[in-house]
Amino acid sequence: MMHESCAEIFFHVAGVEDVTSTDGLTLIAEIFTVLGRPSGSPDPGRLQNINYEAVTKIDLRPFWSRGSSMGANKFDWRALSYTEYSFVLERPFEFPQLVDVAPSRVCPFEDAYMSDDNILSRQPIDIIEYLLPFLPLPSYMALLSTSRYLRIHALTTFQRHARRFALDLPWAIPLPGYDSEDATLQGNVADKDISLHSADWLHYLSEVHTRPSMRARRWIWQLAHALKETYLEQRQTSP
Repeated sequence: MMHESCAEIFFHVAGVEDVTSTDGLTLIAEIFTVLGRPSGSPDPGRLQNINYEAVTKIDLRPFWSRGSSMGANKFDWRALSYTEYSFVLERPFEFPQLVDVAPSRVCPFEDAYMSDDNILSRQPIDIIEYLLPFLPLPSYMALLSTSRYLRIHALTTFQRHARRFALDLPWAIPLPGYDSEDATLQGNVADKDISLHSADWLHYLSEVHTRPSMRARRWIWQLAHALKETYLEQRQTSP
């Protein structure tokens, strides 16, 4: 039904951190009781009553083909790798490194105070910063793109706001208890308890929205939520 990494995400979304606990084993048993076992041909591995395509806007059904016998269905991984959905093949636990702000990112904007002359650059910076917590992420990013004056503050003064946005994306940070020995997690990774406010969180936000592994993780996270919601809804009427 799902691989280990996907299962870890699902159990976390479902509020179960230890799959071997009573709650974890009960959840596994109840999912099959409530939703039924995963489908066979022509929809191998899919749980019933979950509209995978509606949830993620990604349809992987065209890559399946029927085999000549039971359990011999084939998935065309190579064909998928040449499509816009190739990111789903990435490992969903390769997180961006959280680094300090590189001087090369700040230098192009150092003369912003001298060159910018617009209504925003003439406002006290504390007034602008007061408004930032009220903005959703798309509006925040759009605002920072309006002037070089705001861009340099985004890379310095406003990093704590980018940090808040990043930590508010549950799929964009490692799960609690993540294996720190994993080679993909060596170095600095985002952590709400220990990560510095002064790190380059703006860069991290960009990376988690564009890096293929993070796009795969977000895709899995959406499916995990859909599975949880469908399970809870049907559990109420299940015998």
